[in-house]
Amino acid sequence: MNSGSPPRQVPTLTEVVDEDLVAEQTRVMSGDVEDDAGVAPEVQDAQRDEPVDVAADALSLDRTAEQQLVERVLADVQRQIDPMLEQRLREMLAPMLAHWSEALIEDSRERLSSLLRDVVAQAVAREFERQRRR
Repeated sequence: MNSGSPPRQVPTLTEVVDEDLVAEQTRVMSGDVEDDAGVAPEVQDAQRDEPVDVAADALSLDRTAEQQLVERVLADVQRQIDPMLEQRLREMLAPMLAHWSEALIEDSRERLSSLLRDVVAQAVAREFERQRRR
């Protein structure tokens, strides 16, 4: 090639690049195309001549968006679950707390009754002692 003279005709971009291949790669990267096994096809890397998983590259770009979506959904679910969980806990704990409070009240009555008997017995004993001294 003679470096001093310009080429007679410069090819256009559409003549150099295969439009069908570009369209297919675009569909693959957007996730629109899958092969029979349900997996996005591989594209040859022109520099290394090795297969490159274009869909995996597109997925790695979408991981941040996916993570944000997961966090939003999780926050929404958490807001819905919290009141429901609180109500269920109240429903489950109410009978147990009622039983424990009944047991506590009964135990307290027995102890107070025993204490009251002891106090009355001591008061009666003191009164008998006073009357003997008179």
